[in-house]
Amino acid sequence: YGENVFVFYIGSESVSGAIARFSSSKNPEPIFSVRKSLPNSKKTNEKDYSRLLYRLISDVSRELIDRGIAGSDISLRRLKRPKKAYCILSDPWCNSTTKIITEKKSKPFTVTSSFLRSLLHNQELSFGEKNMPFLKSTPDIKDVEIVERKIISTELNGYRTENPYEKKASELKMATMVSIMSRDMASEIRDIMTSILHVEHIELHSFLFMSYTNMRLLFNADVDYIFITVGKDRTEQVFVRGGSVINVTSFSVGRNTLITDIQKQTGGKIDPVVAVLMLAEESDANEHHLERTFKGIASQSAGKWQNSFKTILQDFSKRHFLPRQVFLVAEQDIASSLKSLIKKVPVSELILKSTPFNVTVLDDALLRSKGFDMGEKNDHFLFLSLIFLNSIRGKG
Repeated sequence: YGENVFVFYIGSESVSGAIARFSSSKNPEPIFSVRKSLPNSKKTNEKDYSRLLYRLISDVSRELIDRGIAGSDISLRRLKRPKKAYCILSDPWCNSTTKIITEKKSKPFTVTSSFLRSLLHNQELSFGEKNMPFLKSTPDIKDVEIVERKIISTELNGYRTENPYEKKASELKMATMVSIMSRDMASEIRDIMTSILHVEHIELHSFLFMSYTNMRLLFNADVDYIFITVGKDRTEQVFVRGGSVINVTSFSVGRNTLITDIQKQTGGKIDPVVAVLMLAEESDANEHHLERTFKGIASQSAGKWQNSFKTILQDFSKRHFLPRQVFLVAEQDIASSLKSLIKKVPVSELILKSTPFNVTVLDDALLRSKGFDMGEKNDHFLFLSLIFLNSIRGKG
């Protein structure tokens, strides 16, 4: 019972697809899933890399049909073919940002839906012009598709309100989230899924919106925390107080940046897998297996990420109380290394009380502890997508 749907997680390095069952009485159930990796993009230009992505989405879609719907397993053959497809897209395919918009006037004004839409539209134009992925060298805002425009929280005259509409105030503070992607890419993804899966409905969502929604679902919505997402070439920090976003920052160091830096320093003699292992051993104070030269290289590369993160914290702590709780989302192979780097940040240099950060990684073990059965597949990004979709589809 329930509804079967296609679910895709389109990441920076892989594409996951699943047939999942959603119902109003229990958690989402992955029935069949598949994950395929993108080749190394180091020597691939953006246009060719986009083509590789489309090919991978096509391959995953066909496998969902050939093995999932028309598979030899009796239970799979009895599956009702899904009519809907949902896609979660991460950086660099979909760029997201959160921003605090403040509007002050000398006289009280009425907050209307059209007024809030105009503020969001201005943010979309500004963000779209600066962060258009895979577009022309002289892009036009028409080349951008707005994937999401969300008002996360609002305050009127310093007081938080769930419903600001038609209320009067002289000061409005609004936390917003906007996600954009190439209109051509969005159209191509829809065309692939329509032609192969024959679905009637396709929805696109951003990784940042999924992550923020899941945080509120899985944990205390009123806790103060720093939410960190480590992407391919960028790390973003969202600072949350009492359930409201109060600041968002980012720096241009991500998973691939660290790996590429290690490869560059070793003259290309180290492949990505070994580079990840080097970071893992360097971040563990009890490990001394690396040769002295390699350990120094790994330490230097990891230090670039840690120093960038520390700079962000220093700037934030000048104006706000620094939360101790950190929630981290990153690829599984590097998450433990980043967790260790965060815990090693000398908090005593930032504030008087030197309690270290408590870092929680949103991984497979955490999801199981929350009662979500992932089955045999250890694809936590895909399962986070299922939890998110279950919530926005009306449950949770």
